[in-house]
Amino acid sequence: MLILSLSSQFGASSVYAGPKAVGIKTKEAVAAIRPATVSIRALRGNGGAFYQSIGSGVLVSEDGYILTNDHVVGDSQSIEVTVWKAKEQKYIGRLVHSDKKRDLALIRIRPRNGERFAMAKFAKLNEPLRVRTGDRVLAIGNPFGLGHTVTSGIVGNTSRSLSVGTLNYEGLIQTDAPINQGNSGGPLVNLRGEVVGINTAILAVNTESGAFSGQGFAIPMDVAMGFAAEVMRGGI
Repeated sequence: MLILSLSSQFGASSVYAGPKAVGIKTKEAVAAIRPATVSIRALRGNGGAFYQSIGSGVLVSEDGYILTNDHVVGDSQSIEVTVWKAKEQKYIGRLVHSDKKRDLALIRIRPRNGERFAMAKFAKLNEPLRVRTGDRVLAIGNPFGLGHTVTSGIVGNTSRSLSVGTLNYEGLIQTDAPINQGNSGGPLVNLRGEVVGINTAILAVNTESGAFSGQGFAIPMDVAMGFAAEVMRGGI
């Protein structure tokens, strides 16, 4: 998880949905996206030393392409992926391409015996209201190694600009849905079960712990899927 140090998706004509209706929508959204969410463990090198990086990802194709963050799997020696199933199974992941500037990466796992993986649904690119300030959202991932954990919150801003080290990010989605170290690369989802962003960074007072302090940030879905589509077409 990138850390910045500090010294209900409803249409315009929708009516108010009470707590019971929101609860039902939340459960339906989790049921829709959870099978397409994966947990990732990567062995990475740094100046001759090796360390384990944990993160999350989301399946973007039935044949095993997974979208995640570069800071989870970039420069990795090996990648292990756990897919959500009745009985969880581990797969060997292969890094297809990563982009440090956009902090995005595409990895792939191979289906076994003709299996087809559950593929995430994505908010429509041409839908102006696909994510708005105040929308309820869910974050699903692998915080501190607790695979396929679900948290909820709202969108606080849809066009946040931030700098992390030497990298600059534009148009990030800001949310108070709790995300922690290990959530990186996992999906931010609306109450229709559609991916609206890829969880990437948090604000934290203590940069060592990687613990959530109230605000997290996600790369917008159109940027993330544009990257994935370009790689899968062979354009990168």
